[in-house]
Amino acid sequence: MNAKIIRQTNTKIIAILQKQDSLKLEVTSEKGDVYEYDYLRQRSSKYSGQTTTSKILQVGYTSDIKYILSSDHTLKFYNFEEEIFEMPINTLNFSNIIVFPQSCDLLVICVSTTDPDKFDVYKISNILTSEKKNVAMIRLLRLQGFTEQKLHTGNIMNFECVKNILFVGYEDGSLIRYLFNNEFNEILEMNVVFDFERFGNETHEDRDHPVLKIEYCIEQNAVFFTHAKVAEIYYYRLDDFTIEKVLLPENISINHIVSINDSVYFSCWENNFIYKLDSQKNITVFYSISIKPNIQLVDIDPVADTSELHPYKDLDRTLSKVSCMYKVSKDDIQHQYLGLESKVLMKRFSKVIQNDYLYIGLESGNLIELSF
Repeated sequence: MNAKIIRQTNTKIIAILQKQDSLKLEVTSEKGDVYEYDYLRQRSSKYSGQTTTSKILQVGYTSDIKYILSSDHTLKFYNFEEEIFEMPINTLNFSNIIVFPQSCDLLVICVSTTDPDKFDVYKISNILTSEKKNVAMIRLLRLQGFTEQKLHTGNIMNFECVKNILFVGYEDGSLIRYLFNNEFNEILEMNVVFDFERFGNETHEDRDHPVLKIEYCIEQNAVFFTHAKVAEIYYYRLDDFTIEKVLLPENISINHIVSINDSVYFSCWENNFIYKLDSQKNITVFYSISIKPNIQLVDIDPVADTSELHPYKDLDRTLSKVSCMYKVSKDDIQHQYLGLESKVLMKRFSKVIQNDYLYIGLESGNLIELSF
């Protein structure tokens, strides 16, 4: 395995994305700075991106539309650099949102603006048309949530959508499955996939283990979900609707998950490790991120008592935390490689296409590339 730092921004990297049929990754900081990284040519460049006065929480692409969720409770849609639509979003929950295409429209699933334990479904009509005229927001569903009285879910923490199934993770650690019709304007069925009272060892009222991450891994056809400070990672198989769990080395809070081939890679809040979960369900430390500080430590008073901790000595530990991850597989690269017309470029890139790549964005603004 080879590891290298690609680019250092000034602030936390919030997203690593790839446009459809593009040879470049787009790296976005929480302040809106955007870097493009050409992973075939191993070359990076900066462009301005969208100007923002608030922190960026989530960035994504759907077809040619870019959307940005910000801490000022707005979700904005862009066509290239032009803003074409804006809608209000509740960002107090720290939950993600779901955005996906449906014909010429976009569907948005987000936490309700009034009740943090409920969600709404919206349609942004005509936004994917070539003219992008008469773009409007239509609410398809309002204040949806689980109604079983015995289950007090608390606030919504995370969403994941697989086709017409929405998985919602809650503050009490439960995971609820909502089956929608094709139009997403009706819930046909809802089921409890997991709660600690039935599947775990914690009391049902315990709010110390909220769902932190839900991630669908297509290679395993399973939905992985994790909790704060719990020594297990769970996955829900979509082929037979069963739950399995894998014991973790310690009580950690997994915050990012990526699957490559038959393995799953994840990071956590408590340390600087990237873990690997292989097909045999063995967990190993795949990579350890250096906590060498990015700043020079200078004593405030060189002749004073040095037994006390320097006020910035722990800063590097925070800055080396993982803020996002993104994969580029051999199949992704070879698809782009076969489209090259230049024989010179094909020869130059022949070694690049033999590896899988895992890109790790850090709180410090550093971007790490792992090739293996």
